[in-house]
Amino acid sequence: MLDAWSRCSAVVRAVEELQLYHSFGYLQLVAFPHSPPAPPTADGDDLELQRALVDGQDWMLHSCHLGMPLFSSALNEAVSRKVARLGLLSDGSVSKFVEEQRYLVEKLDTFILKYKDHDGTATAVPRLPVQNDGRSLPSVPLHFCRGRLDFWDGR
Repeated sequence: MLDAWSRCSAVVRAVEELQLYHSFGYLQLVAFPHSPPAPPTADGDDLELQRALVDGQDWMLHSCHLGMPLFSSALNEAVSRKVARLGLLSDGSVSKFVEEQRYLVEKLDTFILKYKDHDGTATAVPRLPVQNDGRSLPSVPLHFCRGRLDFWDGR
């Protein structure tokens, strides 16, 4: 990890928690600014702009996408360059990747079992806390498909 994002606490935690050392893909993060971001200056280099963006906000992991991104040629190219630079397709890295994927599957199975009864039916997901002003946070799962937003029944 050689760029400004490598120091971002959300990225570091995702890599450590999910054992992503020999994986490739991309993370989507959500920013919570400490203060309004300063407008970028044209005279700074790309790394300086990245550092300012990373340091000026609290970041939280939104999603983790493993594998090659096919929807964006720019992102695909960036991921491919980093895969080549880090040697993620070497024999040693691939065998470690297999171990890490086993760990990730085991962690996912544990998470799923935590919310299932012994007969395989889903248990109630814990209710989200109520805001100080008395409003509940969203607790009904929604599904957006084919231009329609509906309640999701799990199927």
